[in-house]
Amino acid sequence: MANAVKEMDRKYLEKGGVLANIFIDLHANTKEEVEQLGVAIVANMAKEEGIVYAVGKVLEGIENEGVYSTSGEVRVLAESYPALFAFCVKHAPVGVEIYEPNEIRMPPGEAVRVLLNAIAMVQDYNKIIMEKVMTAEQYQNYLKSLDRKREVGKRLLETLSKKKNGTGVGSNEREADKPG
Repeated sequence: MANAVKEMDRKYLEKGGVLANIFIDLHANTKEEVEQLGVAIVANMAKEEGIVYAVGKVLEGIENEGVYSTSGEVRVLAESYPALFAFCVKHAPVGVEIYEPNEIRMPPGEAVRVLLNAIAMVQDYNKIIMEKVMTAEQYQNYLKSLDRKREVGKRLLETLSKKKNGTGVGSNEREADKPG
């Protein structure tokens, strides 16, 4: 069994995968709730997009001032760094430790995708917060501004895609260098 896991790790690591430990903390009203929550969260982590597997252990819940807490350590094999990044943003662990690879390299387009995903996630969280604190009219105006931002983002991605293919503004071929 251990050899099969190591073989799977090697297969994904060769294709840009990332092997990491994720550290979580959880809180609930009862010991049973916090322990069940921990088990459920670890099980759900394995179902996330871009995650090959997630296995871990959750410690026994302890009580402190009427609240039960636990922590856990989850070994995660992600298909790529962007997948691990999205996973961490979604689950907000208290810590992460990357085992392999020793160095993470990615093409600029992939790095841009990571950053744009981060921006989209922050905007989603902001949207939730804004909905809670704004009047209905202010919130509708905020949603319209988000739509405008998305349109600008789409155009930017199209431009970057053209640029990568050498057909857009800022491509490696300058106007002066073109045969005339």
